[in-house]
Amino acid sequence: MPNRFKSWEAAIQELKEINSRYMLRREKKTPWLQIIDKQTKQQFSLKPIRGHDNMPEVWKVVELITEIKNKPWPDKPIEHLLQVLEDPESDTEELQYSWEDIRTYTLQHCLNKNKGIDPNVKCDLNHLVKLKPPFQWADIRCWVYEKQLEKRAFRNRLDSLAQVRLALTNKYGSEPNFLKQEELLKLRELHRLAYKKENKYISSDSYLRGIPTKDQLEEYLESLDKKFRLEKWAIACQANWGLRNHELFHASIIKTTNIEEGLYKGHLYVPGEWRTKSFEHWVWPLFPGWIDKFNLMDDFEELRGQLRERIKPKIVSAFDKEEEWVEGNPQDPGVCVNNKRLGEWIMRRMKDYLPPLYGAVPDAKGLPQKIEPQRITPYDLRHNWAIRHATDPSCAGITEEQAARAMGHSLDVHKKNYQKWVSVTEARRQSMTGIAFPT
Repeated sequence: MPNRFKSWEAAIQELKEINSRYMLRREKKTPWLQIIDKQTKQQFSLKPIRGHDNMPEVWKVVELITEIKNKPWPDKPIEHLLQVLEDPESDTEELQYSWEDIRTYTLQHCLNKNKGIDPNVKCDLNHLVKLKPPFQWADIRCWVYEKQLEKRAFRNRLDSLAQVRLALTNKYGSEPNFLKQEELLKLRELHRLAYKKENKYISSDSYLRGIPTKDQLEEYLESLDKKFRLEKWAIACQANWGLRNHELFHASIIKTTNIEEGLYKGHLYVPGEWRTKSFEHWVWPLFPGWIDKFNLMDDFEELRGQLRERIKPKIVSAFDKEEEWVEGNPQDPGVCVNNKRLGEWIMRRMKDYLPPLYGAVPDAKGLPQKIEPQRITPYDLRHNWAIRHATDPSCAGITEEQAARAMGHSLDVHKKNYQKWVSVTEARRQSMTGIAFPT
């Protein structure tokens, strides 16, 4: 062994030359080698590595520090880390990043690619940081199986791991050895089969939705106290134009008719993916008389502005999500990345502050009869818009394709999510209309 490997001073000098985040220390009061993190100012022991008269192992720690660079110190026994360093056949991913790193990479990936961060992903990442499982598929698989195979929580964990895999793949150019896509797909298939078996006789939408009548809605809106002016406007808009919660923040009202350009007074324009979760679309009012009755057009810009003051939309550059959007750039429309939080505002107001609004549940196929009226949520108002267009005689000329496009989704989604709430009686009436029975 060269003389320099016998010198403590040489080891310290080498770490200084590479401006290492970590520095070695040895103290008289303890035989164990110490490490200080210059970034966090924390000191910890590398027991059982001795700090005195043990230069060969001290220099192995110097090599380890050089490999780790400025990353957080891996939460693994020092013997394990040195073994990984020495064995070229072993998996060195534990030295490349920590779960803290992975959380950072994944959240940034979600922000860049998905226009926002799923709360389930954030929660799962925090749990992984706290748990710090080894970077081995067997350990990750055990973490997933902490949830029951047939439950949604199991699938949520798979979704979170899928985002981790994509984030690391994008950063390093190849998928991590401990998180292969083929393994995730195997678990997804097992979950799908278990979920299907568990929910064989359960409706895909077990949530009961009340459908208030026009009279019930008008009576409710007129009963609201003046201090709820903003909430009254928001509820009236969602019921009248079938908006998603967050679309209230982005929609604009058309004030003059120009038939040649396809513009009609009282219709709403809803921007596409750069602001909302759907494609760009235009939607007409379900109750045109409400526009004057509740001053929806006159108050639109003022109250939408108040709404944006309550919860400010976060608009970032479409090209770089870390940069704020500069309004007026024709090449950069900007992207809203906090629509989920925007949508929660009216939901909380209606649940926790406003008087309750109730609506009867249709006698839809598969539902028990004589169900108690259900308390209405803001999103139920969107369902109400769709159902009224399917059943109200005044909407007889509007096709399902037109209604679906006006709601900003496909015809398949429209039929799957909304037509199920058309009552059995109405469905029978629609089927029988126009049929000539023999006398």
